[in-house]
Amino acid sequence: MNILKITKILSLGLVLSLFLFQAVLAGEVTGSTGSVDVEPEEATSLSVPLGLSAVQTSGELAVNLSWSAVSGATSYKIYRLGADSGWESAVAIATVTSGTSYKDSGLAVDSYYYRVKAFTSALESGFSGTASVSLTSVSINTTTTTTTPPPAGGGGGGGGGGFTPSVSTTTVSGDSNNDGQVNILDFNSLMVNWGSTTVGSVADFNGDNKVDIFDFNFLMINWTL
Repeated sequence: MNILKITKILSLGLVLSLFLFQAVLAGEVTGSTGSVDVEPEEATSLSVPLGLSAVQTSGELAVNLSWSAVSGATSYKIYRLGADSGWESAVAIATVTSGTSYKDSGLAVDSYYYRVKAFTSALESGFSGTASVSLTSVSINTTTTTTTPPPAGGGGGGGGGGFTPSVSTTTVSGDSNNDGQVNILDFNSLMVNWGSTTVGSVADFNGDNKVDIFDFNFLMINWTL
């Protein structure tokens, strides 16, 4: 009798143990899984600026540059050389922090090659493709106004009409005294005003509000022989 009771108790304990084991196992399988927050990776590189173009500014010895925006870039640096080589040692001539264009002024008649890089506070892109331009001489703008005199009165008629002689106005880049020639007098004016930053200075031939070597270039290009 006692053995039967012991057997029943052991069987009951075994069944209970199996039940508890299955319950624990089910809890591990169906239990909720915790989530892991993954921070977004920071950008490790910048794209190269595309679509760089270089065009001579109309009527000026200057170049208009433009390119496509680079995602994430906060500034761009402009590089200029006289040949399409040696870029790795090139020094930027300007930094653009707003927009995707730049005007390179005060140049001479020559060929120029340009490249652009994009920047953030921590990253730098590679060079863009090369854009080149060959500047040509700036033409002299001449405006002439002529008034034809009225015909002479006939047959002892009344007094003739008024006569206005022809007027010729010539604008010459480098002609500081407006005498229609670029010569030593204009050179003297350049020397007197050298370094001036006065707006509208008579010796500021390229209009960049500074009398410097670029104005001397204009003087030499348009020198009257």
